[in-house]
Amino acid sequence: MDTWGTELYSDDMACDVKEYYMNCLRENMSSDEAEASVAKYFSEELDDRKDGPIVVLALAETAWCNGRLSEGLKKAAIGVLDTEEGQERWKTEGSEPNRSLGKS
Repeated sequence: MDTWGTELYSDDMACDVKEYYMNCLRENMSSDEAEASVAKYFSEELDDRKDGPIVVLALAETAWCNGRLSEGLKKAAIGVLDTEEGQERWKTEGSEPNRSLGKS
């Protein structure tokens, strides 16, 4: 996957997670069903130390923007931010990551 900047959605993986989650919502899945579907679809990436944190952050930000952020997902995202997991890909771009989830 490619990263071309320091924003969350300057990353192919994050964009893929957002798109998949939004498609789940378009299929009228509940919040829990959509979150579970993303977790299942991206299970290999979630197990990866570089991609897993990106999946969590993108899913949390997208769920939050749609008023569907679960408490468990919120805690997982805060844990990623607190430990700075998965941010190596942004540091290799020559900048510190933009930790604000901001606009998507």
